[in-house]
Amino acid sequence: DGKWHHETSYLRERAIRPETVKLWHKIRTVEEEKWTKAYHNESKRAFGGSVEIFMKDGSVIREEKEVADAHPLGAKPYTRKDYLNKFHTLTENKITPEESKRFLELAQNLEQLSSEEVGQINVQTNLPLQSESQGIF
Repeated sequence: DGKWHHETSYLRERAIRPETVKLWHKIRTVEEEKWTKAYHNESKRAFGGSVEIFMKDGSVIREEKEVADAHPLGAKPYTRKDYLNKFHTLTENKITPEESKRFLELAQNLEQLSSEEVGQINVQTNLPLQSESQGIF
């Protein structure tokens, strides 16, 4: 459907759509030694991969990426502003603005925190658990 969201893209009603299932049956995942070695290389850990798309007309689209664009070695490394935006996006409707501020103030001042304050670096929510075995997601 041309979009991705960290939660709604994984909803059951979206996953069971016939066109989604049909697409899944066309996908094959194969481990490549090159990428496994890159992942385990502790001096320059790479989380990359490659993709090949075989078109109906016989043409093939091939691409590979060693690291995500947002990776420190990527095309557009994340900045503090990007990480803060990601935090706000992931916690939207999960925590209050006050809790967001409290958590971020602690997390961004680690060097100055007492041991008691370090123990408070957990995001607090009043949301009910989805089940006894799962968290808020």
